[in-house]
Amino acid sequence: MDAERLGFPSADGDELMGTVTISLPDPMVDWVEGQIRDGVYPSLNDYFRTLVIRDKAETQTTEGTDDGSPPPDERPYTIEAVRQIVRDARASGVGSKTVKDIAEEAKAVVRERGRLRG
Repeated sequence: MDAERLGFPSADGDELMGTVTISLPDPMVDWVEGQIRDGVYPSLNDYFRTLVIRDKAETQTTEGTDDGSPPPDERPYTIEAVRQIVRDARASGVGSKTVKDIAEEAKAVVRERGRLRG
């Protein structure tokens, strides 16, 4: 996701930063700290900044394409859309790719969209 495309300044710019204080139950704090410890996010700020950007991308419906809808890779999937994906996949038959090939391709897509580091 491109924060600037969604109307947010980049985190590394000279923009003024605000401060938000939140309270979370201990299990949530443990989860967030684990995400940082495991290297999924480099910092607490990045974790919450990513959540805000993702939330805006998922709820935004007036920017991104000529018809006013978000780009396809940023639209939230409806259950019917997921069902159609499954139907299409089943109809396409058996492929020649290994599970490892598919996993590597998926990681590349997620990394390209800024949702996976490393």
